[in-house]
Amino acid sequence: MKFEDVYSRRTADKLTQEQAAEIPGVSVRTVRRWEDRFEADGAEGLYDRRLGKLANNRVPTDTVMEMLTLFDSKYWDYTPKHFHEKLVEHHGFTQSYNWLRLTLQSHGRIQPAEVVAGIRTSC
Repeated sequence: MKFEDVYSRRTADKLTQEQAAEIPGVSVRTVRRWEDRFEADGAEGLYDRRLGKLANNRVPTDTVMEMLTLFDSKYWDYTPKHFHEKLVEHHGFTQSYNWLRLTLQSHGRIQPAEVVAGIRTSC
């Protein structure tokens, strides 16, 4: 059922907020927010405003490239843990170890621990 249908039934007092929240499976607070946005902006107000926007905590590309260059040239024989320690100690690195490990994996510099140990995670 579309939100417009639920909204019209709500304004006609055929549904309570609790009943309206059960239809899409959301909280009563979410229904109130949707109703406020629908009244203010119409159907356009119901679209997700986050779509197409970059995350505020995104790591700059220059930082990623600098980290990968250091790993490839100077610290190629270090484990990710030791590499992270050197970055923090000597290069003012502020990202977490987990972020570094996942970034090295996604750029093909290291393999996940399950692959290295020969453990299969899926059947």
